[in-house]
Amino acid sequence: IPAATARLWGGTIFAMTIKAVIVGVLGSVAGLVASFYVDVPSGATVILALAAAFALAMVSASVLRRT
Repeated sequence: IPAATARLWGGTIFAMTIKAVIVGVLGSVAGLVASFYVDVPSGATVILALAAAFALAMVSASVLRRT
């Protein structure tokens, strides 16, 4: 999911790799923190956090293309 999210933002392969790492780390930390406070399984929460980041990236990419 992080690689697909970074691909939506474009750039060079190096830039997409850096963006994918950043999205992956932030999504993992957000999912782990959320799972701790909500008391739900951590793996599923991390995937939901990364999917939410992908959805936001898709919306922002489509809005930026229209303008």
